[in-house]
Amino acid sequence: MVPATRSWRGWLWLLVAAVTTAVLLLRSSVWAIGPASPALSNEKGVEMTTISPWFNATVSMTTTDEPSPCGRLLLDNWAKGQNFKVVLLSIETEGAFGNELFIVAKALVTAQRLQYPVLLTRPSRKRQILQLPCLRSSLGLQRAAEEMCPGCGSEKFWDDRSKACNRGYGCLELLRKQKRVMDPGAGGFHQDLGEWKEPPLSWRPLLAEAFQVDMPQMKTEVIMPGNEDLVMYFRPYRRKQIFDLRGDHAFLTSPPFAFFDFAVQQHRRDFPSGKLLVIAEPSMRSHPTVGRLCSELGAAVVTDMDQAGKQAWLADWVWLRSAKHLVLSPSTFVWWAAFLSEALRIYVPIFPGIAALPWCKLLPSGDPRYLFYDFWTNTTFTDGSVAKTHCQEYFHCKADECVVKKHRTAMASLYPELLELNQQDADFLNASAA
Repeated sequence: MVPATRSWRGWLWLLVAAVTTAVLLLRSSVWAIGPASPALSNEKGVEMTTISPWFNATVSMTTTDEPSPCGRLLLDNWAKGQNFKVVLLSIETEGAFGNELFIVAKALVTAQRLQYPVLLTRPSRKRQILQLPCLRSSLGLQRAAEEMCPGCGSEKFWDDRSKACNRGYGCLELLRKQKRVMDPGAGGFHQDLGEWKEPPLSWRPLLAEAFQVDMPQMKTEVIMPGNEDLVMYFRPYRRKQIFDLRGDHAFLTSPPFAFFDFAVQQHRRDFPSGKLLVIAEPSMRSHPTVGRLCSELGAAVVTDMDQAGKQAWLADWVWLRSAKHLVLSPSTFVWWAAFLSEALRIYVPIFPGIAALPWCKLLPSGDPRYLFYDFWTNTTFTDGSVAKTHCQEYFHCKADECVVKKHRTAMASLYPELLELNQQDADFLNASAA
């Protein structure tokens, strides 16, 4: 029989050995939070093991790999041969968050199609898109660039302007000179799903990873949308105004109440007890159409995210992205929240004329979540390709024959809450009567 003291000491030595082994393992590994996916590996020894079903991962890297805050992503899958080019993630734009996402998406899609790495260049001023922690350069790119740019330092490699690094011009300029740089996101906002070539849904895994972000820290708990709740995003392009006149064309500045009412009636057939929730910028919450949504349909305006202060816009986007049922206004901000979401149904308006955005080009095809509604003809479409064709028929109208201009009085009747609130609308309607 082993004495008790000897048994106790034996267990103590085993505990010390286990702790020592764990410390040694931790010194050679990196722990990170990022999108979850099946275990992946590459020739450099990068391995990712899923530990959570919702954007959490453990990453083990060799010391030659660049650190990654999100683990290994799809944007890290690129051909490591000698003939690769660097695709820039350019975010120098006058647009806001939604516009930035389309520009970067164009670059990400191009890079993945060609199997090239991406390089996130820091803009000259702060951009909202930099709030996304998983948007970064491809892993392994710096190691490959170091071989092509001898003399450039490993610390702040892309910012090295020492004489030894391409005579002070930096590695990126050397790669440009060698015609190894692509910038597909330059020149426009790229708000055209046709530029992605393949069906939009096929690119959703790549973009969902790169554009993942958590809810900003809040002082009090934010109640997220329930599985049966319908979330309506209201965004007008002119405050308390029906028409936006641009040259010979007249635009509608927002979807009418009838569009939101259609979505609500459709939703209530399947989810009669679901809540109706409205998201709008603080300055738009007093809009007469929002008032009708609340008074006539029983909707409630959500303001919980205001507590995030300067990051309230990001909190709104995360909140919208969590909704299972969404109603859109023409907006790149909510378009991305809907597309990247796990929503079961997404209601999209078709405007009888030119919209404030190239809206027809943003109607996804091959995605069963979307239901498109023409509020002028009371027509619905489930096929995005058919909806796009219908939308473009409106868009290509001649100025005087466009529905909005030709039937301006009937069109204005869809917005009774906005009549006589704006002198420009009154002048436009009076010109028709004259």
